[in-house]
Amino acid sequence: MRPIWPALIFKQPQWFLAKLGLWRCIKKMAPHLSGCVLDVGSGKSPYARLIRYTRRVQIEIDARRRPDVQASALSLPFREESFDSVLCTEVLEHLSDPQRAVNEIARVLKPGGVALISAPMGWALHYEPHDYFRFTHYGLQHLLSSSGLRAEQTLSSGGLLRIVGVHLAHTLYKLGMFIFLPFELCRPLRKFLAACLALPVNLVFAVLARIAECFGTRFHMGWVVRARKA
Repeated sequence: MRPIWPALIFKQPQWFLAKLGLWRCIKKMAPHLSGCVLDVGSGKSPYARLIRYTRRVQIEIDARRRPDVQASALSLPFREESFDSVLCTEVLEHLSDPQRAVNEIARVLKPGGVALISAPMGWALHYEPHDYFRFTHYGLQHLLSSSGLRAEQTLSSGGLLRIVGVHLAHTLYKLGMFIFLPFELCRPLRKFLAACLALPVNLVFAVLARIAECFGTRFHMGWVVRARKA
């Protein structure tokens, strides 16, 4: 499997460090997902290639994403115990009632089924105005236990240096997009040049953050939790 970072570093340079940390966590947990998998808030399905599934159903509220099913995570249009596994990444913070969404995930999971859920703790505002919550791992575990799911593994997607690096890279990227605006360059070229401006920060902080995270931190970018239905 080809590494993800070469694509991320130029496609999403402002979020590279955050996405890389999240990718590593999900890659560790993805082998626990199998069978018929529901991808809630699938977006562009960035983690599909990490999962060995017999069938995958994408659900998304935005029809422009061309999902298999267009619906809200707050009301999944499936019968109880329909799926072996559920993947839900970076969705709960955009929902007005995250507990209801987790209840729905638990409802459609088969007994013994696995849910892999991620949510941010130290991210910047995004997809405004529909950005409502941030979560500690205690908060996520509370949502899961309240719905009948038992957390089996919890990983932090990044520490303080990763958070700092993301904000620096984001600032440099936005600065680059502004600097190159008067040159009347096409947008893809402007994005590439802005990404090059943020490249040193991304590379340096990718190494520094990785080292620092080996020693632990009380500042976290986000969490990934693997839970099982009893």
